[in-house]
Amino acid sequence: MSVFYKQSSTTWQDERFWLEVTMPTATAKNMYVYLGCSKCGRRSNEPENAVYKCLKCSAIDVTSIPRITFKVDVTDGTAETELTFFSKEVEILTGNTCAEIRSLKQNVS
Repeated sequence: MSVFYKQSSTTWQDERFWLEVTMPTATAKNMYVYLGCSKCGRRSNEPENAVYKCLKCSAIDVTSIPRITFKVDVTDGTAETELTFFSKEVEILTGNTCAEIRSLKQNVS
């Protein structure tokens, strides 16, 4: 699997690096599913699809939607590191929406 990594440092801001890695510990157990703000993604105590004002980003009329963090070890054969993927990246990696993953995890539990 290839993972795109863009350095956020201002000196390498426009440089892109491609690194082919394997994820030996990638399982659904590593995915943490929660409900969060549709704008900033921060955790919410609101029920799913509730409209509210986010106390973290101060946005008005946001929706509480399924969000995911996915922590996994990756290796390129020479070194290993832990990466954390967030909702958008998890959807790209798995081909499923956060809502679908949430439903699957709830049905397994």
